[in-house]
Amino acid sequence: MTGLKYADSCDVEVNLVLDAKTLLAGGDTPVELDGYGPISPDVADEIIARAPNASIRRLLIDPVDGTLIVREPRRRRFDRPTSAHIRTRDRSCRQPGCDLQIRDDDHIQDYQFGGPTTADNGQGLCARSHTIKHQPGWTVKADGKTTIWRTPTGHQYRSTPPPILPGHLRQ
Repeated sequence: MTGLKYADSCDVEVNLVLDAKTLLAGGDTPVELDGYGPISPDVADEIIARAPNASIRRLLIDPVDGTLIVREPRRRRFDRPTSAHIRTRDRSCRQPGCDLQIRDDDHIQDYQFGGPTTADNGQGLCARSHTIKHQPGWTVKADGKTTIWRTPTGHQYRSTPPPILPGHLRQ
């Protein structure tokens, strides 16, 4: 199905819908495994523990009416709406001085170091800039809507998203 001999290196996303009491350990309300159905909280804990390459996203529901109140932004890849937001906002590569077409959605604060998969922590980069960002000595940090790129020589450059409508000046 994946085209791989062994599917152990594939990224997998698992959505678990749970209430606050179960989230905080102690509840016994069944957890909804998206696409499957209800499972016990113990089985959900085991799925999380045994899935080192999986992206587990917890969906927290309101205890009164059962509606979704929080969708945890803990997935590795940006979903389509967030990716579309980033690409529309940035319009071209966010590395200062680069105006190439966006190829990659990138975490400003790396996902592996706790960076959330949100539009505020995302930027559009071309393939070259994405590679450069991860080279030794380079750092990229967010400051509001601005990203600050620091080179191995210590120089700093700022990048802000362009205005979408003509006549709107950057402040």
